[in-house]
Amino acid sequence: MEEMVAGLQDWGVAEHDLHFEAFGPSTVKRVANAATDAPTGAITSSVAFQQSGVTAAWDGRAASLLELGEAQGLNLASGCRSGNCGMCATRLLVGQVRYDQPPTAPLDPCFCLTCVAQPASPEIVLDA
Repeated sequence: MEEMVAGLQDWGVAEHDLHFEAFGPSTVKRVANAATDAPTGAITSSVAFQQSGVTAAWDGRAASLLELGEAQGLNLASGCRSGNCGMCATRLLVGQVRYDQPPTAPLDPCFCLTCVAQPASPEIVLDA
């Protein structure tokens, strides 16, 4: 799966067009392709990972808040990376998030699933 995703990225397929499932501890590290992945009209946000003391700019190139954190060198909890297991549930302290597709994992209103969440406000603060 890793080779297939990397090959499609090398071929120029945009990040938002790559879809796959990973089960158990399996995962595929994804690298944004600046030439094909810059979404039009994407919200620009400041995302603070409070416990880690890291703040990063969201420009829409990462597929999720989880991937943004990983790009900053953070080791955040994750499992399915598709909003199904809830392992990545993180308290949302400030701001609002959106989901391209509603997650199926049960979720407390004060939390977000970082594996599929994207900023919906100019400032996001996560308890991570």
